[in-house]
Amino acid sequence: MAAMTIQAPGRPPEVPRKRRYTRLIPGLGPFSPLRRDPQTGLWGCGPGCLVSTLLAAILALGGFLFLRQQPPPPPPTPQAKLSASGNVVPGGSMQIHGSNFPANNTVEITVDDNHIAFRSTIVSASVGRPGLWERQIRPSDHTVTVKSDGTFDTTIAVPLTWSPGSHHTIRAATQNVQASTQASIDVVVIQPLAPTATVSPTGTPTPPATPTPTPSATPTPTPPPPQPPVVSGLDQTSGPAAGGTTVTISGTGFTDATGVSFGSTAATSFKVVGDKKITAVSPAGSGMVDVRVTTSNGTSQTSSADQFTYTAPPPPPQSPVVTGLNPMSGPVSGRTQVTITGSGFTRATSVAFGSATIQCSGDSSCTVNSDGTQIIVTSPAESSSDSSGKPVDVRVTTPNGTSQTSSADRFTYTVPLPVVSKISPKSKVVKGGDTVTITGTGFKGATTVAFGKATVSCNADPDSNCIVTDDTQITVIIPVGSGTVDVTVTTPAGTSKTSKADQFTYIPPPPIVSSVDPSSGPTAGGKTVTIIGSGFTGATKVAFGKATVTCITAYSANPFAGWYSTQIGFNAGFKHFYNHLYKPGQSNHVQCTVDSDTQITIVNSPPQDPSDTSNPVDVTVITPNGTSQTSSADQFTYLVG
Repeated sequence: MAAMTIQAPGRPPEVPRKRRYTRLIPGLGPFSPLRRDPQTGLWGCGPGCLVSTLLAAILALGGFLFLRQQPPPPPPTPQAKLSASGNVVPGGSMQIHGSNFPANNTVEITVDDNHIAFRSTIVSASVGRPGLWERQIRPSDHTVTVKSDGTFDTTIAVPLTWSPGSHHTIRAATQNVQASTQASIDVVVIQPLAPTATVSPTGTPTPPATPTPTPSATPTPTPPPPQPPVVSGLDQTSGPAAGGTTVTISGTGFTDATGVSFGSTAATSFKVVGDKKITAVSPAGSGMVDVRVTTSNGTSQTSSADQFTYTAPPPPPQSPVVTGLNPMSGPVSGRTQVTITGSGFTRATSVAFGSATIQCSGDSSCTVNSDGTQIIVTSPAESSSDSSGKPVDVRVTTPNGTSQTSSADRFTYTVPLPVVSKISPKSKVVKGGDTVTITGTGFKGATTVAFGKATVSCNADPDSNCIVTDDTQITVIIPVGSGTVDVTVTTPAGTSKTSKADQFTYIPPPPIVSSVDPSSGPTAGGKTVTIIGSGFTGATKVAFGKATVTCITAYSANPFAGWYSTQIGFNAGFKHFYNHLYKPGQSNHVQCTVDSDTQITIVNSPPQDPSDTSNPVDVTVITPNGTSQTSSADQFTYLVG
């Protein structure tokens, strides 16, 4: 059967309409953010979707910036505390110590919440009965002023009415602050110690009787048996085989000594100096022997302390022989440490390098080892009679003669490049006319000294900026420069090689404050102040007297440029925002901006430090190179009101 459509009389026929979407939020119409297709059931973004998303992003960014500028919560105030010490007995006294109270305030002390009358006692040690006196506490007796560090100390007498074992509360509370600070402590009374003196009927104490000790019989000690002598040391432990060495023997029991022997041979002579010392002359002998002392009580036992060694006779004298040199060359200026090896160097009197001779007088000229096989000397400057570049013979002279020349003793003088080994000082704030001393070798005939690329000419004129003192030292006036540079010396032989030893560092001068604008402001701070001077690069802090602010270097461009600047053109505004309102990692705004090497801007001047009694105060700039010197040009006056 066909479907029938019933139409109400007088109405036009209804035409079915096809609905494509159903609104999610009624009332938004076409601006609903989301819609659903009733035929497929899929959700889609409506015409208002983009607008809704943009509004949500703006709200989120605004909330984030608001929360970032909230100040951190203040640190917690430390809790006031009381402590007690002393003799907490009836009639005694307690020392009360308070801490963490408001400085310079008056604190009221109460005991069990009362201002009580109390008694104090004076105990008579002779009678053991306390004498009593009583006074009423006045207001000044139970108040105390807190010191600047938040502490106070006072003494409270313990009333006689307090019984041992009773508990009492001592309370301290401030009087002249808006919010009272208070603390309390509980004390317990202890039992006093009773005096131990005895009272006579007349009231005079009788001291206890002192017992008289009964002497006891002292036994007569038995004398020890006689002991033989003991040798504990010799001042000379060796001597020639021919004898004749005087030896001092140390030990005990030497009184009335009858003999001294070196091994099996009696000493040539001996003398008893005392019970602990004997001097004896060694007889001829060989090898190692024991030195023994004989008395009427016996002969000393042998030990390592009594051993004496006979030394072999010295070999016959021989002329010195040079077998080698190390090194075999050195500069014409000399000062090369040379080790000469060979034999027969004992008691050397001189060492010759060609025609130049060193006299071995004193320990500093020639160092000879113990067996005479080595000498260490410092080469002299080449003699004018010798030719540079040609080897010379090194000869050693002793009382036994002079060494013969050979190919093993040849030493060659060379003309080396200059070497810079030290700069003194290594760094300096250069003000003009300052000098440094260059130490090294090969400076003879130096023509120039270079500080990096800045050069100074050298000559023999005393008024020259570069004076060659000798082959090892140059004094030079520092030229203008900056940073760390190598100092090199040039001679006819060439230019010294660079190294860490030749480096010199120009130290920038400390900052200088030449003006402060404005030169006054309120004590609460908040004033914009411009500081003019020099050397401000890298400044870390600016101090207004004792109050300081931390500085940052101003940003010259938006660090996020290119991310959104093509869509939203506010680079200039962002720069002002970053430099004066926001610093990453901090919740407060920036107070100090280093605009350039000659200008610093303080956006909000700090409040005057409460402990700063001077006014006006000096405004100083702190950089890694130091702190600016104070002067009348850097003063800032804090205005009251």
